Amino acid sequence: MADKKRDADEYYAAIETPTQNRLEVDFVHVDHTVGESASKQKSTTDGKLVSMTELFGYADKTDKWLIACGTIGGLVAGVAEPIQLVLFGDVLNSFNPVETPDPSTMRDDINTVALNFVFVGIAVFIAGFVQVACWSMTASRQAKRIRGEYVSAIITKEIGWFDVNEPMQLATRVADSTVTIQEGMGSKVGDGLRFFSMGVSGVVIGFVKGWELTLVLLVLTPFIAFAAFLSTKVLSSATQSGIESYGKAGAIAQESLSNIRTVHIGKSTIVSLLERFYDPLSGSVKVDGVDVRELNVKWLREQVGLVGQEPSLFATSIMENIRYGAPSATDDQVIEASKMANAYNFIKEFPQGFATEVGERGTQLSGGQKQRIAIARAIIKNPPILLLDEATSALDTESERIVQESLDSLLAASKRTTIIVAHRLSTIRNADRIAVHSGGSIVEIGSHDELMALSNGHYRMLVEAQNRSQNEDKKQAAEDMKLVNAESTPSDVEQRLSVSLSKRSLSKLSLHDSSKPLETDDESEEGADALAPNVSMTRLWKLSLPEWRFLLVGSLGAVVNASIYPVWGILLSKMTVLFFQYQKTRHEMLKDATYWSIGFLGLGTAFGLSIIIQNVGFAVVSQKLVSRIRLATFSSMLRQEVGWFDLDENASGALVARLATDSAILQAVTSDKLNQGLVNVTTMGIGLGISFFYSWQMTLAMLATSPIMIFGSYMEAKQMSGAMNKKKNNAADTAAGSLLAEAIGSIRTVASFSMEKAVNTAYVTFLGESKSADISTGIIAGVSFGFAQGAIFLNMAFLFWIGGLWVSKKIITFEDMFMVIMVIMLSTFAVGMAAQNKTASAKAKLAANRVFKIIDRVPEIDSTSSTGIVLPHVNGDIEFKNLTFTYPSRPDAQIYKNYSLKIARGQTVALVGASGSGKSTAISLLERFYDPTSGTVTLDGTNLRDLSLPWVRERISLVSQEPVLFAGTIAENIAMGKPGATREEVMDAARKANAFDFINNFPNGFDTDVGDRGAQVSGGQKQRIAIARAILRDPEVLLLDEATSALDNESERVVQESLDRLLASKQRTTIIVAHRLSTIRNADVIAVTQDGAIVEQGTHDELMRVPDGIYKLLVSRQMSGH
Repeated sequence: MADKKRDADEYYAAIETPTQNRLEVDFVHVDHTVGESASKQKSTTDGKLVSMTELFGYADKTDKWLIACGTIGGLVAGVAEPIQLVLFGDVLNSFNPVETPDPSTMRDDINTVALNFVFVGIAVFIAGFVQVACWSMTASRQAKRIRGEYVSAIITKEIGWFDVNEPMQLATRVADSTVTIQEGMGSKVGDGLRFFSMGVSGVVIGFVKGWELTLVLLVLTPFIAFAAFLSTKVLSSATQSGIESYGKAGAIAQESLSNIRTVHIGKSTIVSLLERFYDPLSGSVKVDGVDVRELNVKWLREQVGLVGQEPSLFATSIMENIRYGAPSATDDQVIEASKMANAYNFIKEFPQGFATEVGERGTQLSGGQKQRIAIARAIIKNPPILLLDEATSALDTESERIVQESLDSLLAASKRTTIIVAHRLSTIRNADRIAVHSGGSIVEIGSHDELMALSNGHYRMLVEAQNRSQNEDKKQAAEDMKLVNAESTPSDVEQRLSVSLSKRSLSKLSLHDSSKPLETDDESEEGADALAPNVSMTRLWKLSLPEWRFLLVGSLGAVVNASIYPVWGILLSKMTVLFFQYQKTRHEMLKDATYWSIGFLGLGTAFGLSIIIQNVGFAVVSQKLVSRIRLATFSSMLRQEVGWFDLDENASGALVARLATDSAILQAVTSDKLNQGLVNVTTMGIGLGISFFYSWQMTLAMLATSPIMIFGSYMEAKQMSGAMNKKKNNAADTAAGSLLAEAIGSIRTVASFSMEKAVNTAYVTFLGESKSADISTGIIAGVSFGFAQGAIFLNMAFLFWIGGLWVSKKIITFEDMFMVIMVIMLSTFAVGMAAQNKTASAKAKLAANRVFKIIDRVPEIDSTSSTGIVLPHVNGDIEFKNLTFTYPSRPDAQIYKNYSLKIARGQTVALVGASGSGKSTAISLLERFYDPTSGTVTLDGTNLRDLSLPWVRERISLVSQEPVLFAGTIAENIAMGKPGATREEVMDAARKANAFDFINNFPNGFDTDVGDRGAQVSGGQKQRIAIARAILRDPEVLLLDEATSALDNESERVVQESLDRLLASKQRTTIIVAHRLSTIRNADVIAVTQDGAIVEQGTHDELMRVPDGIYKLLVSRQMSGH
């Protein structure tokens, strides 16, 4: 263990630091099916039970003291139960007419025993407090530590491990498993010690009082032990199965909620091998002649800066996201890096500047803004080796030019080894060496000029194919530039463009300040929960009516079970009093004893059967109930408008964590706990009826003391409710769960920037926020439990004292007194157990409040609503009229100001403008992800708000800049565009999207699993699958948001031709968002967005004639960039 935890500096001293950054890749063979060893490891570890030593292996010195104190408390509390029976025997002896014939002597003896009950009650109160408080606190402390270690172990795994172990299950398992662990190592251990002490001390006392009878009773011990072992084994297996099943369900939830907006030849694989995300099956990758497998992975990744094709940001500020590249960087260094990445200007336009929260996975920013922040993160790292995997693919032409210049100057400023993966060949023309991949190997290598000199060379063919598509653009551009008004100087236009860029519309941002303590979130959450419905348990049970047969069976078992305790009291009283009936002969006494013993046998049989019937019935009901609630909660989450997910508390990781923990709490109360309520009510009803029949005086006396018992139970339930209302634990778990889900989802970025320690530290910090709540919860729980247990002894002291007084005065008989006490005592035994279950009930109510708050929430935009107008035919006329819009998460940042655009049926309209100017926002409004603050969006003259939303979305296909695939096969992902589509239709759509060939090359073809979020296919392949999905739907309105940005030039040309054929196949309205202006030249209308409004619109030729036109300058700069 010590070796594993050596500081990184010790590793650095063990290797020779590369100085020349020379890279070698020798005969590498890579298999992307990965995970054989990982899967073997997984299979060998699944289901393994840990020992108690391993379970408590994370205890520190404080925990050991808490464990020691809790153990002593549990053992002492356990001894109290057998002592209670000894005192009970002393009470019986005090009423023995042979030993105490004098009433005054009997009263003195009774008073002495009653006083002993008081002393034991005080001891039980102290011991019970210590037991529960200590075990509660240490369990919470260790569970948090285990979660931290669990997370640390997960995020330090090799990337191949995530390909095998379904990463989206992991966040759910962390939350779900540690809840179970905390329960198992907290109150359960304390109770186990108490029961152990109770059993051992009972046997010892039994041998002291009567060894013969004790030996007879011990004969049954092996059977009891075997039954306990068997039940533990079954329960363990069921728990493991449940965790695995819910882990899979949680993965689906995580994937769906995180994706609510809903060319694989080895180029990017080289990047993965150099970063050691994977190791080659054969061959080697070397840095300065040293095989990377011999280098410390953390050190290696610190020497490498990576900017990927799909940038991954984390739910924190822009400042912290950039600083992840160099944790020790100053604010000035972060600002300088942002300037070099052309990010400074748009960041400063935000109200909170560099403190702006980027949202989960950077959703509050545009694609271009995310990419520039990712580039700044790589720049600040100042690495000896720089990897650019389509680093500028998401930028508009102007931003790409500036960033490319920054990267060029960065490369020139220091000798830095750089690997560039690019589809745009113009960006790599000046590379020292260009390596051409084909069929999994390098087929050509050399400079641009050297490769162009090869006739029929692969590189030359690629360049010529690209040039063919650009030649016409250049010719057209030359003609267009002749139309420029001679009076308009380039400087005039450039000045106007710079003003446009500096005043660009604000992108989405979060008002949440991560520097504020967690209590700030708690307060807001308390306010939110104050508006949540106060859900009654009756509502939960109403949801179980479909299982009324099982509910009836369980209730029948509960009623039979409830009647056992008072009947047990009658039998025990009759049997006990029998031994004081000295007037009976030996034969009569034996006969009566046999009679009552048969009664006990029958009672035990009925008890066992009733428990089985009760638990089976209620278990089925509770499982169905919780499944129904989980499904309803998940369905409600999916119904919510996109703006709801922009809020920090509704990040996908937080929602999944809530779905896991709250549902687990509900299951605990509905299966093992809630049916106890029916038992309690029935038991007390029967018990009181019997007691009043035998002695109303003693019954009233016992009822007079019942408020003490009720107060103890109430106090315990109330404290748990209060602790939960503070929300500290819940808020911490939610924040930590959200962070973990985000880190796992961006594991390659975490690994590349060596952020494992930072992520784990942040995770542990979130959990540490609830430390004070853990302490107060443990103390109050201990006081409540101790009081509830001690009250039983105090109650007994009073009852025996008053009973002895009345018997001595012949107001009641000893038999009647004893009957009432035994019946009520055994009846309230269930209440004593319920005192512990009240905490679960309180938790369940709060969990139900949170769950039903989501279920009952009516979304502002309901994607499942059946209401709304359904047009008989869609022509495709679209109008954005006088729109103003701000994102719900921050109303101070206005995106649109009087935004108006009219699109005629069948037109192709292109939206252009600076990155972050709101081009994609128009698509979000048309899809009704959001509704405008004012103004209207209409389809065929009808306000979108008035149309049926499911119907509208069925007629729209969206292909976005970052394609979203779900875990499943390629065929399943394409078929999502048209549920019920045939295999032939799916394959035809793949052909039209230029995806058929690469899919067929996979061993499993269309049945190839794309992995979590499409991790098993390249960016270009994901995009073509997404386009095939859109083509399959054959929509009336097609939305292309940088739909071909991830494709190489040849694939883009072929896909563009397919899209053109698709557009020509029927009258279809199309909206295109694009940075590459050459792809939109033939659009019917080009609309330029600036400062939240459309400032220019027309055809390409018309806009090129506009004096000082923004579009005209963009075109000229892009053409000169070629």
